[in-house]
Amino acid sequence: MECYVTGIGEDFRADLFFHIDDKQLVDRNNQECNKERDARSEVPLERAQLEHGLDIARDKMCYNDTSGLELLFDDKFTLEGCQETINKTMALKYIWEMIDPKDPFEYHVSMARFEVSTIESIVTIKGIQGKEFVIELHYDPNSQILHRAKSLSCGGPGK
Repeated sequence: MECYVTGIGEDFRADLFFHIDDKQLVDRNNQECNKERDARSEVPLERAQLEHGLDIARDKMCYNDTSGLELLFDDKFTLEGCQETINKTMALKYIWEMIDPKDPFEYHVSMARFEVSTIESIVTIKGIQGKEFVIELHYDPNSQILHRAKSLSCGGPGK
């Protein structure tokens, strides 16, 4: 499975291209990254930023040793009843906050502002213009993997 991911650090934003192999999140240029990992002082700024973004991705992917994040890494998917195809590029450091039932928070997806809230297994992504995308998640305690429900819904402004 391949996906585009935005890695965000304190002073940079780097768009990364990953593929998922089992429970590992691996950069497409992983071999080159590993070779350069021990020589960061000699790595160009852009590569260092990508490396840091990759570290963020791996840390989050291994959180609690679960692989439930994979449902969020579809590059694009179409919501039932919607004409739009939603790009799931997102900031990795917020993914687990989105899965956990916490207070709503804001994050950036493809340079657009969204508000995300969770109630039990329902994740609501509300766009800045008021359109809501509702994603239902199912958690399997035996395998510790989250599954995205087939039924997805989309509401217009104000709904």
